Amino acid sequence: MKKIILGAFFGVLIAVSSLIVYGYANRVELLTKALTLAIGVPVQIQEIDLTKQGAVIRGLKIHNPHGCKLPHALIAEKITITLNWIRLLEHMVNFRKLKLTIDSIHIDAPIMGLELFNPTGSDNNWSRMFASSADAPESSASIDLMIDEFLMTHVKLKVEYHCFTEASLRPQPIARIELKNIGSNTDVGMKQLFQVISKVLLNEAASSLNLKTLLPAFIIQRFIPIPLYQAEQAGQFIKNYFDKKRSKDNSSDDE
Repeated sequence: MKKIILGAFFGVLIAVSSLIVYGYANRVELLTKALTLAIGVPVQIQEIDLTKQGAVIRGLKIHNPHGCKLPHALIAEKITITLNWIRLLEHMVNFRKLKLTIDSIHIDAPIMGLELFNPTGSDNNWSRMFASSADAPESSASIDLMIDEFLMTHVKLKVEYHCFTEASLRPQPIARIELKNIGSNTDVGMKQLFQVISKVLLNEAASSLNLKTLLPAFIIQRFIPIPLYQAEQAGQFIKNYFDKKRSKDNSSDDE
């Protein structure tokens, strides 16, 4: 009986060791394939360095869907991940459903590419990726994630507008995007993680871009070929005129 138990123990140990060695040797390829499958567009990773505290992903590039001017939806030169390796190994040894608990993910100074294909910006490259992600099949080897803190800082924006006119915009960077306790109440895989993050990114980018102010300028540019800043000034002048007229009409009605 002892021999059987020892044999089973060493068998499990060899299997886990082999899995760890294979995963380490092919870490870039495995994560690249997993992200590409989850997001629905090609993803590139330059390198993954493992550390005592977790891992550092370098040179992440998420490509844009077909039909976009910008080549990438997101570029992140460095992603710092903090996690407990021992806790991960315990899950693997016990053959429980793998749920990777990550203490933190920090992405500093990424570049977000945003392409807008209708006046309101609801049709954009990220919404198209979101649709592709929703249609993508779930991997049989998917890992559920629980992330205590997800942080993006100094997010640079590159925006291309393709509706009334063709315009390249560079809004103010987003200083900070922070999410807490992702996956604490429900199972979250890579696909769900991308969907959560993309929604927050889009909301923050929309606030930074302020399309409601720019839309009149784009309409003016459609008919009058003038620089964008002049179109913005003209749009603001027209808006102020109608605001004053509306205020005057309301005052007359009150009388």
